[in-house]
Amino acid sequence: MKTPQLPPLIIKKSPSAFYVYTYKNKWDPEKKRSYRASFKKVGTVTSGEKEGRIRWGDHFLAERPELRDFICERKGKDYVFTPMNEGGFTLSQAMEVKQLHAGATWALDQLVVQSPIGEALKTAFPQRRDYLKVLSIAYSIILNQDNNISKYPTFAEATRLPWGAPLHPSSIGRIFRKIKKQQIEKYFSALQEGLIEQKREVGDDDKLTWL
Repeated sequence: MKTPQLPPLIIKKSPSAFYVYTYKNKWDPEKKRSYRASFKKVGTVTSGEKEGRIRWGDHFLAERPELRDFICERKGKDYVFTPMNEGGFTLSQAMEVKQLHAGATWALDQLVVQSPIGEALKTAFPQRRDYLKVLSIAYSIILNQDNNISKYPTFAEATRLPWGAPLHPSSIGRIFRKIKKQQIEKYFSALQEGLIEQKREVGDDDKLTWL
């Protein structure tokens, strides 16, 4: 997997966070030297320090979609990329996943695998692997019996979920805003088609029960 190429970046501190900006150089004819200008915010350092993981802004990701397949960290003056797999895990995270609580989510996994739910979600949310994020949020709500999304990061740290990368409350909010009438109709249409196909495969005499 080819490592993404980044434009010139600079870190700027605000009272509450460190932000990542792109910039362009302009020439000063009087001083006869170039200077940084035309700053544009493209990300945030999630650690709250000058070094750490970068959370890119949506507009920057739209311009550079290849960044979605990597975790990017600022270390010193360098930006280090680590590839993610289909579920949003890095290789080291995937090796550690067995240490996470997976019993309850395993049962939900079986329900998804044995039903058309997963494929229906994929049909409704095909971009950016959003269907895995929606599924992970649903797991959290079901297992916690609580729709308080602020609890999700803590839950996700100790639980194996379909989407292994962190989801901040702001990211979850953006996902919820994508759930519109069109996506809902696509989901139920695909789910119905899947149920009909599954019933055809098992035969009319067999009984299917969906909770």
